[in-house]
Amino acid sequence: RIKRLGAALIDSVLMAFALLIGIVICSIAAAYGLIDVEAMVEAEGTFSLAYLNPVFFYCFPPFILALIQWNMIASQGQSIGKKILRMKILRADGKPPGFFQGVVIRNWGRMLLNFIPLFGIVDALWIFGEERRCIHDYLAGTRVIDVV
Repeated sequence: RIKRLGAALIDSVLMAFALLIGIVICSIAAAYGLIDVEAMVEAEGTFSLAYLNPVFFYCFPPFILALIQWNMIASQGQSIGKKILRMKILRADGKPPGFFQGVVIRNWGRMLLNFIPLFGIVDALWIFGEERRCIHDYLAGTRVIDVV
């Protein structure tokens, strides 16, 4: 249980670091004139590299990290945090979860369900059940195991 929390914290810290990199890139792009909101408005629909949207600069590093994480989860059953702490997500048949079960249901589904008040807390507390599985594990038909 503690290792799963640790893996989630590692993944969260990595995402926070990616967001920080995005902020730095956005600030540098603005300092060098690559982002100019007033010019974007005046350009009236024309496109130029000088008018790139700041959201692109801000979201690019987290998006790349998310792609890496999703690929690792789908193919190996491990996020970076789970790999560091030697854990793996498996389906009932012992294979890696694949994209649908590992990413769509476990990650995206959980994010959508977090809009329900208190779902995140209830989901996390389910790990204290007999099978040590969270609600998103049951929904995806997966379990997390230690890798020796």
